[in-house]
This record gives sequence, structure tokens and C-alpha cells, in this order.
Amino acid sequence: MTEGWLPVETSMLELEMPATWERFPSDDDRVIAIAKPIERYTVFRANVVIVVRDSTETVEQLGARSVAEALALPGWSHVCSDLAWTRPDFTGRVVHFLYAGEGTCVAVARSAIATGTHVLEITASCNVVDVLEFEDLFTVIASGTRLKEMA
Repeated sequence: MTEGWLPVETSMLELEMPATWERFPSDDDRVIAIAKPIERYTVFRANVVIVVRDSTETVEQLGARSVAEALALPGWSHVCSDLAWTRPDFTGRVVHFLYAGEGTCVAVARSAIATGTHVLEITASCNVVDVLEFEDLFTVIASGTRLKEMA
């Protein structure tokens, strides 16, 4: 385990989260939600939601679905990119988008992989003005998340 990080494990997932962040309880082993603590001037709470679903979707279908979901959000939204996400063990998709929510512009990075039997989606969100603060952290969390069937 990396210093300053805590292991998180379910029957399907393994990852590390920042030790200062909060993990929300879930009765569903396929879902993990974590968030930065609320501080005095918090406008939008940075968070990461990880979901595993049974699915035969391809990575291209995942990217297209993420784009469609982003554009279907109520109010204003904008898709910034839909890119290949290359890791040593697989290739996935990363879709970056913005939307108006909770009185602020929210920046989202949705990383997704497909195994042929499951889909892993990692949705990381923060206030758009905090993107530079969280971008690397979100990448570390997404890159370190593993489906146990892939280990």
C-alpha cells in the first residue's frame, strides 16, 4: 500500500483511495463511492464513483454511451473529449465532459474498460476550477482500480 492511501476491496474490485477521503457505505459490492471531505469553502465535493456491471459492451460502445449520457444531462453540458485509455493490461475509453450542477460547472472524467463479460466505469467529478488540483489524483485512482477477474 502506498503511504497516504487506504486499500479498498470488494468481492469484485481492488483499489486504493486517499486516506483523507471518505468512503460511503454501499450494500452493493459492485459500487464504491468516495469523496473529499467537506471543507469550509467547498462549493462542489470532489468525488469518484466506481461501478461494475455485467455487460458485453465494447470499449467503443462504452465511449458512445458515456457521450450520450453526458449530453442527456438536464441543463447545460458539453463533451470535451472521447479518447483511448491505454494501460499495460488493457485499452479502454476516457470521456471528459462538463455540466452545470449544484450551482457550479462540474468537470467529469469517466474512464471505462470492457472485459467481454463486465464493464468497469470510474466517474471522477470536481468543480471545474479545481480540475488542476484533482486531475492527477483522479488518474491515479482510475489507473489503480482493478477488477479481480483481471488480476
